[in-house]
Amino acid sequence: FAFQILYRYSMRRFLFLLLAMLGICLQCMAQMHDPVKFTVTDEKTSDGRVLVRFSGQVEAGWHVYGTDIPEGGPTAATLHIDEAQGLKAEGTLRATGKVHRAEDPMFGMTVSYMEGKATFEQTFTITAPKYSVRGYLTYGACNQENCMPPSNVEFSFQGEADVKAAASDA
Repeated sequence: FAFQILYRYSMRRFLFLLLAMLGICLQCMAQMHDPVKFTVTDEKTSDGRVLVRFSGQVEAGWHVYGTDIPEGGPTAATLHIDEAQGLKAEGTLRATGKVHRAEDPMFGMTVSYMEGKATFEQTFTITAPKYSVRGYLTYGACNQENCMPPSNVEFSFQGEADVKAAASDA
């Protein structure tokens, strides 16, 4: 009889703990909201280059920071190349489209940012008959109340140079 009481008590306690843990997990998942959705494309141009474009849809009330953020500010958009073969980056990552500049009271400095749509581009010169590149874009997004942790958008592309472009380079 005592065993049955102890068993019922343990099962009730176990079920209570299980439900509490489930509630905590659901609450954490609900808070993992991503206000920016990026797509990545590559475009080979006729002049022997590849343009990698990051196109982001930004939810209303949120903004994505540009590439020229001062030290101590929010997360600037930066491109990280893990591996590149047959390609050489031209210049640096560029923010394109409608880029705003304003004083950010949260950080106490002037920053560049985009709302609605955020687009970043990097141009590469093709230097070999076959090429590949792999890396990621890091960016920061905030609204009037808080900021998301720095986020990464991975990318990877490969291709072949046009025969005409490769012959003219030789």
